Amino acid sequence: SMLSGADPCGRALVRLLSRGHAVAAELHHVAEALPPPFADTDGRIGRSLPDLAALGRAEAPEEKELRDEYNRFSRRAFRLLAAARKYAADLRRFLESLVAGAYVARSVESVLRDDDGAQLLPEAMGLLGSLLLLLEDRFPGLARERALVIFYRCTVGTADESNDFADICRLFERSRRPHEAEVDASRGRIERFFQRFPLPADVVRAVISTLQTADIYGATRRWPLSEHRSHGLARQAGLIYSVLYFYPRTLDEDAPAMWEIISRHFGDVWVVPYAFGATADLLTAWAPYRAAREALGVAASSDTARRLLESRARRLDELRCKLNEYLAEGTLTEEFATNKLPAVLSCLRDANFIVRWFLLQPTAWDEGLSSVLQAAAALKEDFLRILVDTAILEHRLRGLLEPLVTQRADIWASLHSEAVQRVGALADFFSGEHSLQSGACNAELEAWFRDKRERIEQLSLGGAEDTLHLGRKISALLHALEQVELFHEVARQPSVLHFLWEVRSSLQRMCRIISVNEDTLQTIAEVGDLSYAWSALDAHAAGLRGLLAQSPDGLSSLRAFILKLAPVLQGPLLRVRQSGNAAHYELVSGYYTSQLVRLIRSTLQEFPRLVFSVLGEISEQRALAVPPSGVGSRTSVQEFCEYAKSSEYARHEMAHLTKRVVLYMRGIRSAEAVVIGEVRIEPRHVLADGLRQELARHIEALFAELVFPPLAPKARRRRKDIAAVLNSVALKVEALRQGFEHVQDYLGVSALQLWHQEASRIVECLLHHEQCELLRRRPPPGDDPGPHLDGAAPIAFPDASSSAGAGGSFVSRTTAALLEIVST
Repeated sequence: SMLSGADPCGRALVRLLSRGHAVAAELHHVAEALPPPFADTDGRIGRSLPDLAALGRAEAPEEKELRDEYNRFSRRAFRLLAAARKYAADLRRFLESLVAGAYVARSVESVLRDDDGAQLLPEAMGLLGSLLLLLEDRFPGLARERALVIFYRCTVGTADESNDFADICRLFERSRRPHEAEVDASRGRIERFFQRFPLPADVVRAVISTLQTADIYGATRRWPLSEHRSHGLARQAGLIYSVLYFYPRTLDEDAPAMWEIISRHFGDVWVVPYAFGATADLLTAWAPYRAAREALGVAASSDTARRLLESRARRLDELRCKLNEYLAEGTLTEEFATNKLPAVLSCLRDANFIVRWFLLQPTAWDEGLSSVLQAAAALKEDFLRILVDTAILEHRLRGLLEPLVTQRADIWASLHSEAVQRVGALADFFSGEHSLQSGACNAELEAWFRDKRERIEQLSLGGAEDTLHLGRKISALLHALEQVELFHEVARQPSVLHFLWEVRSSLQRMCRIISVNEDTLQTIAEVGDLSYAWSALDAHAAGLRGLLAQSPDGLSSLRAFILKLAPVLQGPLLRVRQSGNAAHYELVSGYYTSQLVRLIRSTLQEFPRLVFSVLGEISEQRALAVPPSGVGSRTSVQEFCEYAKSSEYARHEMAHLTKRVVLYMRGIRSAEAVVIGEVRIEPRHVLADGLRQELARHIEALFAELVFPPLAPKARRRRKDIAAVLNSVALKVEALRQGFEHVQDYLGVSALQLWHQEASRIVECLLHHEQCELLRRRPPPGDDPGPHLDGAAPIAFPDASSSAGAGGSFVSRTTAALLEIVST
């Protein structure tokens, strides 16, 4: 095997893949940190940023200011492009060495015949292809050119100046679409970009052929049905999409190959994920290529899409009924899970297949398909519910089966000893010497039970016999123990029947343990992998958060859903772990873990939103229960009765709303920590942060309501006009504060402390922005925040109520109103 550690070819490929995944993680970091003006061509700052054409002229004054501001980002972007260039060069050098025979006893054919090599070599090529596609999508050519120019002007003549700058500019400049006079019109911008990073054509063709015909990841073991083939081969399909751009003649001219590729990998799908958070619409991406376009025209026609949508929609109801049956209280036990394991796994395969189709395929950009697939929007809640229920079922099933696998030998030994002991006791019972009851002597039954005791003793889990043979032996013993109960001598002894029942229970559990192994858990993990839908889930984030929050065990559902997304770490980290590079592991694990943590926090934020929506109702009911004006000294009996009645109703509603808050928090308080990669997430700590962010948002909204009506010409601002606005906001602030204090014990936070912290932070932040606005200075950049700035709970400036000439926040508006009173 190429992963044995003794194969230099395998070691070189694994090291390449480790570095490539590190470059991909850094590319995602840079794309997220990309300043908006870099890709802007219309804004004032965007027009001032220079591209490569500006290298031949002097630097303008406004360009110098922008150079200083974006110096840090441009250096990071240049390091990324240099790393991508080095990965492409090293991969090409490795392939040329492999073809030249530099690796003894290894050739392209032998590598692709090896089970591990058939994965490593296509992955190395596909990773380079996905890097180039992501660069064009997330870090487009204009932004790359501007970052390169700023880097050059910041480093030219210094120790940081790069000797490879010219070559990097040539490789990563904008990929302008060629004129028809220069090249065939079917070749587009992406293809021209790939031509700058050529790979040996014979090796690329061999890899394409392997991906076209082979099953390099053994997906058919996990997805045995032909209707699930496109789902099982999805990872391999993403590699095909990326690798084909290195040899576009297959896309354009090789019609038989494209027919086979599309019928095998894209027969019922046309949106394919090729990298983390990135998908491609084949109808749009392959439209310029004749062979691919003709093959897709049949597989992805409007009629085909309509039939697929109708059949998938009908199966949603069937799956919902099955999932409800399995998730019913008391149904999914260890015995049920092991006895019905094939049926449960079949349900999981169908559910994940349907969910994947609805998450990806309706996102097609093609106009013809988009019009047909619009009907999928009406089924959004149905398939999202199936997604959540599937995650819960997978989580519960793993919880039942994992102990049987991890403690398999110990459980088997304990059950085996109990069964031998009880059958021996039955043999002693019928011997008459150590009888549980006098007069129970039967030599034939004694001999029969001693024979069965010897047969049970011969059962061995780690023996040479296979599990099928062992299972048949146990089944024969179970049948014999059932038949012996029919004997009159046995049937009339309740204690003997009880012992026989205990023996059968032990043997049945031993038989169940045989049927469950590590491969079963691996099948559940691969079938339930949801990492492909990272970008698609953004469009359904609000619906998912609502479903998880409304679930009776919302936090358990959230935990199951997060664990379903956790395999996003396994793909990149697998090769990084095999290489043993600690620096790459830290970079790759850090990025993907941060994305999962961000998703967890954004989903958990739904619970603080629900809490504050309840707090609004509590504030209203509190005002009705205890009116601010109180009860007068002279009150009629009728008024007093009405007041008591309304007060009692309001107090009842407050108790009901408080109970809702308690139910929301009960799951979070009892929830266990979630470990994602190297990060341990405590739901209670995340809840406290979420409450703080939601409180800041509400306080900010209340401050934004401090808007004073404009004055008529020559009119004067009066004190009561300002007091009316301030009193109105003050009442709302006090109601929210009291409602927050009312439930603080159930939330496990100090309401007053959080209130003062966030209110003072908001005031300081707005005051800082007002000072920068007044002094015409730029506020500090987002990656170097001040003490009162918080990226998790940003403060908007100007606020929602700002208008021309009225200031950016309540600070300037209130100050201006007070100055008007003082000046008059």
